[in-house]
Amino acid sequence: FILYLIVYKMSKINDIREQILSDNNNAQSSFESFLDELDSNHVTELRFDFPLHGDMDFSILDIHRFNKVETVIFEREGDITHLRNLPETITYLEITKQLITEIDNLPTNLETLIVNDNYITKFDASTVPKLKKLIISNNELVEMVNLPETMETIECDNNQLRRLDLANTPLLKTLKCSNNPILVL
Repeated sequence: FILYLIVYKMSKINDIREQILSDNNNAQSSFESFLDELDSNHVTELRFDFPLHGDMDFSILDIHRFNKVETVIFEREGDITHLRNLPETITYLEITKQLITEIDNLPTNLETLIVNDNYITKFDASTVPKLKKLIISNNELVEMVNLPETMETIECDNNQLRRLDLANTPLLKTLKCSNNPILVL
């Protein structure tokens, strides 16, 4: 029954995502306008304090020579559907209250990932060997695998996890995983 509810909910979310992509996909143009106002030589942090809608391709940072960006934060609730081509320089990524269903191709230098209140169903940390802090609460997470040895904090409350393998996380200091069905650690 729980699986049916997840499938139904994800189907509705995918319909909303498709509608945004066809009717209101302005995230990339807003991103480009935002970058036009900044000095690429000094920017180490991108902080979006306005809602964005649709897909975002970060390869534009290379084109405009923003090669020092280490932090990306989305402060406002929005309708971002996917992030592409995040630069390897990023060590901190915070994207909460969006329409993200998968988080993949993350920068290998990423140390902190905060993706609360999205619709992520699976997370594979094999591409982020330096990850120390993962906050992935309030998603639809059914699988979280390949957590690196560097993990110090994991918050995965309010998901659909049934199993969580922590054998490879000797540095783990904080674990919050309440409200997951029959979770086995």
